[in-house]
Amino acid sequence: GNWGKTWKNQMLLHSNRGQGGQRDVTMYSIEPPEKGFATLDPNHTHHFLVDDGTTGNDGIEYEFRAALETLICEIFRRHNVPLPMVCIMVEGGMRSLEIAISTLRKGNTLVVLKGSGRASDILCFGFENSIEIGSVVEGRKERTLPGEADQEIKRLIDKDFKKYKIEKEMLELVLEISTYRDFVTIYSIANPEPL
Repeated sequence: GNWGKTWKNQMLLHSNRGQGGQRDVTMYSIEPPEKGFATLDPNHTHHFLVDDGTTGNDGIEYEFRAALETLICEIFRRHNVPLPMVCIMVEGGMRSLEIAISTLRKGNTLVVLKGSGRASDILCFGFENSIEIGSVVEGRKERTLPGEADQEIKRLIDKDFKKYKIEKEMLELVLEISTYRDFVTIYSIANPEPL
């Protein structure tokens, strides 16, 4: 997570030292945050927060996470231990699509949960309905959406993301992700067999 976007992050600091010199956090209040901030997910027991010294800036944790993932995989590869990396996409938004394409560009695998909503369902629709157009870019055949499918995906994007005005960028990412046919697996909530 992003330290500078974590609502009331100062509550996570505690001046008293516990056993072993660790800082104890006695309580973190989950309450509706101010606009532009987020609370920690209470369903997680641990959080890894990245701090670049700014407050309210989006996305600083993504570059750090990508660099850390790459470093961990490289350490294992140096010792001749293959360490496959898999990105699992559940629901999500534009950032999820950006992470997905970054994962695929590195030669790693993407698993998408169809039926989980938002960007995941938009990606699944585009992946399942796109067709090859013949052009080859970086060894992959470009894809497009035929008439009705193009209109439907734009409707799906508008349904969840209209206020962000990212239809064009989202559609471009969906179509690029769709070119990685051998690296993407779609699992459906309704039918747990891989599609």
